Amino acid sequence: MVQNIDFETFRRRQRGEETPAASPQRNDVEGLPESPRRRRRKKLKSQPRNEKPFYKKRGTYAWAAGLIVGFLLLLALAPISFGSVEVEGLQVLSRDEVFRVARIERPINVVQLATADISRRLNGDLRIASAKVERKFPATIRIQIEERRPIAVVATEFGFAVFDKTGLVIAEGPTIAQTDVPFITGKKLGNVLLGDTVTDDALRKALGYLSHLSSKGGEQISEINIGDAAQLIAYTRDDIPIHLGAVENAAEQAPLSENMLKDIRLRNLAVDYVDANVGAPYIKLK
Repeated sequence: MVQNIDFETFRRRQRGEETPAASPQRNDVEGLPESPRRRRRKKLKSQPRNEKPFYKKRGTYAWAAGLIVGFLLLLALAPISFGSVEVEGLQVLSRDEVFRVARIERPINVVQLATADISRRLNGDLRIASAKVERKFPATIRIQIEERRPIAVVATEFGFAVFDKTGLVIAEGPTIAQTDVPFITGKKLGNVLLGDTVTDDALRKALGYLSHLSSKGGEQISEINIGDAAQLIAYTRDDIPIHLGAVENAAEQAPLSENMLKDIRLRNLAVDYVDANVGAPYIKLK
């Protein structure tokens, strides 16, 4: 069969420049755009047939949400134990006493406890100076307690009153309960009640002096006489008088007198009295 070719094709064959022609059928197939039906089939094949769309899974999610809500309701209402309560900073008070004041019942369930209510109850107790209540992940309530420390006992009309450093009456009664803190003498108070705050100027200055002593320094003082408001005198447990004057600067006089007493003991001195005047401290030897 004779094939008709043009002149240019003939010349290329003679020169050996002609290359085999590509299959027109393949070029046509590759050049044609992919049909929409075929694209849809590919998308359907990429999605697993056994996986349900999101809108068909709502029943499963509803069951899971219902179980979670039911579990939370069980924790909030049922008397079951869940979580723990930590109490820090206790010195005199016991853990059970803190629970009684805060109304924390056993079995402990931290979901049923409100930290705001616990804080309000504890801070309302006169024996507690401050209480900080917070939640700690995952299921713990931490209570940090700062107790009120008794620093002096004063005679009253009907017995004795125990004061803290702020001048608050934290205990009172007909007998002396605190024998390890100094007595404030020279003045007798009237009818003071639990929770009262002292207003007497000389008494407040004596309390201010005691509050600036260290724990060891406070243990050395047995009495402070406030009979003369311009000349307060403290007495150590080994009968050394400390002249404090009007106590205009308790924050400096307290550590000054403490250091003077330490020096007296180190040097084994016999003294008549100590003058804790910040401007001119003086030790009167015997």
